[in-house]
Amino acid sequence: MLTRGVVAGRTVRISGNRLILNSPSQAEIVHYLTYWDTIDTPNIQGMGVLFDGKDLLLREGILSESRVTYEPPTQEELKDIQEGTINGFPSSQFAMLHVQAAFDVAKYLNKNTQVVWSIGQGTSDSAQELQLPMGHASNEQYLEMQLHDALPFPEEATPLEQLLEFRERRREELLAFRAAMDQLYDSVLQAENKNRALVHANEQLEKALLGWHRVMDESRIKKFIGGVKTYLSLGELDATKVVLPALGAASAGTIQISPAWGALAGLGLNAILTLATRQTSRADAIPSEVKDFAYLYYVEQLAKR
Repeated sequence: MLTRGVVAGRTVRISGNRLILNSPSQAEIVHYLTYWDTIDTPNIQGMGVLFDGKDLLLREGILSESRVTYEPPTQEELKDIQEGTINGFPSSQFAMLHVQAAFDVAKYLNKNTQVVWSIGQGTSDSAQELQLPMGHASNEQYLEMQLHDALPFPEEATPLEQLLEFRERRREELLAFRAAMDQLYDSVLQAENKNRALVHANEQLEKALLGWHRVMDESRIKKFIGGVKTYLSLGELDATKVVLPALGAASAGTIQISPAWGALAGLGLNAILTLATRQTSRADAIPSEVKDFAYLYYVEQLAKR
């Protein structure tokens, strides 16, 4: 089910006295696919955007291209314009229309679909840089994207098929993460000092990710110990009586222990007993304040592959 969408329009950058128009980067597309269900790349006056994997996303029904047409100025209105024109518009105005269009498309889609639509990072940044009169909506979108800008995402070379499979497999974690992010976003919007609130929210995200690293790293050690088969001579009945209860909950199947393996990897029997017993206390007790951010950890692991 598609519930969250992002409008990824072209970006506009100021370079001297020129405005430079660019399609969304591949890194942006990967970022959006990691955290949103669907993407819309507006087609302005017949001009669409190109990126690697576009045909795949169209086939999968994940990408849409809303067609937007604006009425160009009349010849009378253009007579005093010194700059060149593109599709009947002054070149600078035509560039700015690509930013305007993303907001217009998001407004239309939010009103006419069941999906919650956001404005992409590049377009949001462009609106701020050009100081376009997008009003309150622009400020909210900018804050939302600033919050998302702190999130990890896979390398831009990540195959989109792999990313889509990952996202489907981690759907439950993604939904929990979105609910947590909505709360963070609302707290920023309601704060009197939004910059400070944004910094605090980013710190909470970092803390949650570090918390997951701590939990998962500890779990990895326990899995290693739990996977070690230790052997004890059946003749050492006293030791067997001590070891089996400790390991019974930590390992399925029969446990045999041999003195030759008692010092496995330099560990004494007491150390093995201690570590094996710790296996029974799995990393299930995730702190409540970080448990909804598991998706961030898995995204980071995907980025390291």
